[in-house]
Amino acid sequence: MGDTLEFSDIYQEHKGSWNDGRLRFSKQTVVYKSSKTGKVDSIPAAELNLAHWRRVCLGHGIKLGTNSGHVYKYDGFRDTDLEKISEFFKTNYKLEVMEKDMCVKGWNWGTTKFSGPLLAFEINDNAAFEVPLSNVSQCATGKNEVTLEFHQNDDTEVSLMEVRFYVPPSQSDERQDPVEALLRIGRYDIRIYPTFLHLHGKTFDYKIPYTTVLRLFLLPHKDQRQMFFVISLDPPIKQGQTRYHFLILLFSKEEELSLTLNMSEEDVERAL
Repeated sequence: MGDTLEFSDIYQEHKGSWNDGRLRFSKQTVVYKSSKTGKVDSIPAAELNLAHWRRVCLGHGIKLGTNSGHVYKYDGFRDTDLEKISEFFKTNYKLEVMEKDMCVKGWNWGTTKFSGPLLAFEINDNAAFEVPLSNVSQCATGKNEVTLEFHQNDDTEVSLMEVRFYVPPSQSDERQDPVEALLRIGRYDIRIYPTFLHLHGKTFDYKIPYTTVLRLFLLPHKDQRQMFFVISLDPPIKQGQTRYHFLILLFSKEEELSLTLNMSEEDVERAL
């Protein structure tokens, strides 16, 4: 076996559209380059801690996980590719490629599980589908329901607009509302300090100095009931190989919040 493995016509799903590209495994890195956008994923081999081989709509796919919690998925392999990929991973990455079945029963009830940046809907411990949390634009609750709305992709003819989860009332712990628990996962707590903004989430943690904030925007939502508060950053925050130039906070016009400032009156006067 050589020092590298290369595969062409490998696909990566992005908000409902399929982008083809080339995937290369070397001793040091895994590199995927999209033919459509030119975007490159470069994953240090030492960071890999998970490799799952799965039957998917475009042949077979591989799901890779890293120590920092990032997940990468590539599809379009043939079933005969598994043997050489498994051997390469064992030899060079000291990592076993695990075969995982997807659930195709068609049931609409199961369990939601959160793993890093993914929400997985599982039936009998097999994933039926996965939702990248970065694709979620809004999460709202109703009575025993959680609704996920998604960022739209102009390159697709058909887009997934929303998914609703019905969450039965909890019988075991009445102090914990299961709908509220599902709502909070994948979101960030925001803490404001004198010199930086702190975003604290389930998987990632960011400290953003105010010196990197370029502009602030207050924009109306199309439903006229909510407002976007947008923070423009330079340099942007980084998650894996992706850079985020904007933080988007969503507020309801009808909701009133009471906050207690951990500041003396003199500090408040100075800030104003």
